[in-house]
Parts: sequence; C-alpha cells; structure tokens
Amino acid sequence: AGRLSVDVFTGTVGSGKSHIARAYAHRIMHLRGFKSGVHWIDATSDQLFEQGVRDVAKTVPYLERISEAEFRLVQPRVKQWLQAGLRRSWLVVVDGVNSVKMLQRMKAELLPNGGVEVRERCHVIMTTRWTKVTVTTALDDSHFRLVVHNPPPTLIEEHPVEVVTKR
Repeated sequence: AGRLSVDVFTGTVGSGKSHIARAYAHRIMHLRGFKSGVHWIDATSDQLFEQGVRDVAKTVPYLERISEAEFRLVQPRVKQWLQAGLRRSWLVVVDGVNSVKMLQRMKAELLPNGGVEVRERCHVIMTTRWTKVTVTTALDDSHFRLVVHNPPPTLIEEHPVEVVTKR
C-alpha cells in the first residue's frame, strides 16, 4: 500500500502528449494487468469529461444500467467505486487537463481522497499543456506519487514507450 501513482505528460499543443500517454498506458497495462479496467477520459471539455465518467460508470456492476437523467445522481458513485477499487487494480487516463477548473473536477470527481489505502496497481495518467512547475504545484498532495514527464518531442517521435519507462 502507498500513494496513488500519477504520471503527468506535459508539452505544447501537438507535441505528442496523448500519443505517448497511450503508448505508456498500453505498456503498463501489459506489465501490471488492471483487473478493474483501463479507462480513457477526454478532459478537453466538460461534456467530454462527463461522457468519459459515464463510460467508466457503465463498467461498474451496479451503475451499468443508469439513464442519462440518473447520471448526475450517481456520478459521485464512480469516485466511490474507484476508491473501493483501490483494493483491486485500475488505470485511468485523463487526456487534456488544460484548465484549473478541469483539474479541480478531476481531483474532486475521480481521484481518491487522502487517507485511503492505495495498492501499487492503481494508476492515473494525465496529459496537460501546463509546465512541470505548474503541475507540481497544482497536484502537490502527499497522497499522490507524482511523476511529471516532459520529454523532448524528437524523443517522443522516435521512442514513445522507452522515453517514459526509463526513470
């Protein structure tokens, strides 16, 4: 048990953040095996974020049949399920967290609260255009094991998986 692993990929528009996050997710998915699922959430807008959370909810046994009208009532249950899932294993990729508002939503609606026991196989990957300093400040929290990656674009193009797996 320990802190929740959060890998953040930073870079400018078009620098390959999503590509490298996908490659990294694929790699660790095969290395660790996530029994409770691998989930991709597009955070470039509120609507896409909500759709991504709905897609996660559809994988939760007791939330899979919810209607659109009921979703707002059960949305907090997704976070509860992820926290309960900390005893299992899951991976959530949140792509395009480029505003403070979206980061706050991600933390409030998805990430486990402090004091919750976390297994090594629970993992969050986030992509953002923010700088390493901004990300580190925004996610400065003792219950996260935060690693910020900002590889040079030429390395991403040549070796997307190797760049992030060599720490």
